[in-house]
Amino acid sequence: MAALCMRVPRRLCRAVARQLGGSAPIPVPLPNAAGAVRYIRSGFFPEDPDFIDPEGPLLAEPLNSRWRYMDDPSLKATVLERSNVGMGMLVLNRAQGFDLATVNDLYRRLRNLEVNSLKRFVGLAAMEPGPFSIGLDPKELLLAATWAKAKGRLPRFSRALLWHSQELAHLAADYRKPLVCQLSGEAHDGGAALACLASFSGAHEESELSVDACFNGLVPVGGMTYVLGCLKWNVGEFLALTGWPVRGADLVYTGLVQHWLSPEALPFLELTAEKQLEVSEADANALLDEHSLPLPEGLRNGESLADGDSLQRSFIPIIAEAFSKKSPQAIQQALEAMRTREDHLRSPAQREFVEECLARMSRACPLAAHAALRLIRAARKNIQ
Repeated sequence: MAALCMRVPRRLCRAVARQLGGSAPIPVPLPNAAGAVRYIRSGFFPEDPDFIDPEGPLLAEPLNSRWRYMDDPSLKATVLERSNVGMGMLVLNRAQGFDLATVNDLYRRLRNLEVNSLKRFVGLAAMEPGPFSIGLDPKELLLAATWAKAKGRLPRFSRALLWHSQELAHLAADYRKPLVCQLSGEAHDGGAALACLASFSGAHEESELSVDACFNGLVPVGGMTYVLGCLKWNVGEFLALTGWPVRGADLVYTGLVQHWLSPEALPFLELTAEKQLEVSEADANALLDEHSLPLPEGLRNGESLADGDSLQRSFIPIIAEAFSKKSPQAIQQALEAMRTREDHLRSPAQREFVEECLARMSRACPLAAHAALRLIRAARKNIQ
């Protein structure tokens, strides 16, 4: 039977399929290593449910086409770079967070692009899908804590990691060229600060930021205390002590990032970067603002925490009143008083919010919460 199938001409198969109206499969015998025949079923007409378009594989978009032409063809380096006329592009490619080698490599590449006269601005993004940056690698922090407990002091490489990460944050905040940072995905602590400190930071629907260092017995690092100190309505203290996630357009409304950008903003900037060299630096900065999209509605209220936005407008007076207290214990007492006063919380969402804040603060390290609160207040005094 197998030999008979191998002798069936292709023209005869097509003729049979044409007479049957294209509903019958076209047997295409494919011999394997054992000599048997394997059939592939495919419809003849495009409306057939099992039709395979022969042009599909030819015209399909290549995998990882967005990250082609990087300096590492294997896309395994922790920091990837793509050089364009008028623009330098850096891509974070380590989902585990920053280790010392990644921090040093990113710092060196940013410095090189800063002094490159052919680059008008620099783009910073992260490999997708995945988080933007979770901050310092938790394994590095655990190793530093274990060593310090056993030896009584931090090891040299851990001190270098903390010091160099602070230098990287200062470089991002004091960059001499426009640093366009797209907050793609989740960002935590020092990794989130890197995006917030950029001169042209942007977010979209999939962006998310949270400060959860106090839950690990640490304080916000990498310039995050400065970012939180710049926020109004005591939102900085609220984010540091509760680890509350802020998503989407709420990032712009709270002042964590500056612009609402499309997810394809940086690829489009790479295509048009050559035009930046034809105008002055002031005009080039003005052209960057044209990529900022109209900001959608944010801080929307809901009947519950799940219905509204991540940070609802009705929560702002509660945050401004409770988190202006001097200590974490005083903040918890203020929230407890609000919970007992029924007239103060007017909606079920506000009651759920107060309950969730108390639950989150109870899980934070008390010493880290005290230190984080003092650092944010000291940063705010220096800013003012």
